[in-house]
This record gives sequence, structure tokens and C-alpha cells, in this order.
Amino acid sequence: MNRPPKNKTKKEDLLEDPRFDKEDLAKASEPSKTAAGDDRNLVGVNAAFKEADFEDKMWMFWNDNKAAIVGGSLLALFFVVGVQVLRWYQEDSVRSMQVAYAEASDPAQKLAFAEKYKDESLAGVALMEVADEKYNAGEFIEAAGLYATAVEALEEATAQGRALLGQGVALIRGGDVDGGKRVLNELVDSDDALQSFKAEAIYHLASLAVQDKQYDAAKLLIAKMNTLDYGGIWASQLDGLKRSKPALADE
Repeated sequence: MNRPPKNKTKKEDLLEDPRFDKEDLAKASEPSKTAAGDDRNLVGVNAAFKEADFEDKMWMFWNDNKAAIVGGSLLALFFVVGVQVLRWYQEDSVRSMQVAYAEASDPAQKLAFAEKYKDESLAGVALMEVADEKYNAGEFIEAAGLYATAVEALEEATAQGRALLGQGVALIRGGDVDGGKRVLNELVDSDDALQSFKAEAIYHLASLAVQDKQYDAAKLLIAKMNTLDYGGIWASQLDGLKRSKPALADE
């Protein structure tokens, strides 16, 4: 940026201008006796402009700081553009993931989707859908493994509770009763799971306890069911089980 030209002023007028230091101007007007290229006798503009007006001060500020100003402006511009690009990329990635999920129609495609987006919660949903299909086909152990993987991928507590319930029941149906009990007890003790899922888990655990003639354990599970605000059909089923077993009658 070049200093804008101003009207020429006589030397006598400059000496009377209060904006300038007379001694500095007098030295600046003396002929230089130094060798060519020696600028030690030059007086800086700032030294003479002690009473400069606003226009002069702005010009001097720009002249001294233009590199920093331009650099800072470019940095701010790059930051804003970078944020917008990142936001666009994230939105585009979400749209692409949603399209890929909608297009995955069979178990193989859903498993491929879950592998590609394994860090996303939607991958857990795809895994749980495949697990449900395996469970309905009687492939309980494989279904239990898929439910377990879905629990790790899912972020929402309700969906996690659904996957835990599927895993526990699948393990029991597949012959791993102790493993299934551990998973269902984890669900019952959860503070975040839906009460309907907890009620179903309690019913399955109580049924196993009655089957093994562990009536005291069954009574504790009945008491847990009674603490739920909503037990739904599973509370009714457990009440029927209680009436069918005299050992579970209230003392």
C-alpha cells in the first residue's frame, strides 16, 4: 500500500506546522555528506509525525503492520473455510451412511455395513437386525454373539437394553444358561434400561429359578418385579407362575 500524495507545502509552512518537530525537520533538510547507500542520517517518518492527523496515523500503522494484518486475515479466512468444509463433510458422510443402511437388505449386506461403519451407532442397529434373524432361525449362539457386538456399538441406553435382552435369552436357548443369567441380571440392575425389558428379564430369571426349585431366588425376583412402575404382560405372566407354585405363596 503506497502513501497517498498530498499537496506540496513550502518549507516555511512546514516549520510553523505544530504537527512536526522543528529540530527533526531541520536535520532532515540538511544535505547528506555520507557515501551513497549510507542511510544513517535519515529520520524515520514516525519521529517527525508527533502530531499527525488520523489519516497519517492510519497510513503509518498500515505501513508498519501490513504483513501481520494480511497474515491474520488469511488465517481467519482459512479457519472459517475449514470449519465449513468439515461441517459439509460430516453432513455428507451421515447422508452416505443412511443411504448405505437403507440399501442393505439381506444379512450379508447388513454385516458388511456394520463392518464399514463399526464406529457408528447405526452399525449396532444393523447387527441387532441380523441377530434377530439368526434367533428366529434357531441359530441362538450365533445370534447371542451378534447381540453382544451390537451392545458395544449402540450408544442409546434403550437400544442397548434390547440387545442385552436378546443376548441373554439367546444364550439360554443355546444352552449357556449361566451366561444368559449373567447378562439378564446385568439388564435387571441397569438404571437406564426400559422397564418393559427389565420386566421380561425378571420373568425369564424367575422361571429358571422355579425350574431349578430355587424358590427363595424366585421370590426375590417377584419382589423386584413389584418395584417396577410398569411390568406389562411379563408381570401378569409372573403372577400366574406364582399362583401355580404353592412354594411361592406369600407367607
